[in-house]
Amino acid sequence: MNDFEKEHPLMNEVTRTINQLYTNKKEEETLQALLKHKGASKKPVGVSNANVDQG
Repeated sequence: MNDFEKEHPLMNEVTRTINQLYTNKKEEETLQALLKHKGASKKPVGVSNANVDQG
């Protein structure tokens, strides 16, 4: 751990998060394009269980 990380843990975490977001941005864009192409979305889909008594 360098001096910056020791003295500024919050800024270090913010920097790490920004770097991760930037690094994964292209993958996220590709994922969104695939989801759009396939007609899928990240929204959860409600699933009903037909095996449950509904009486």
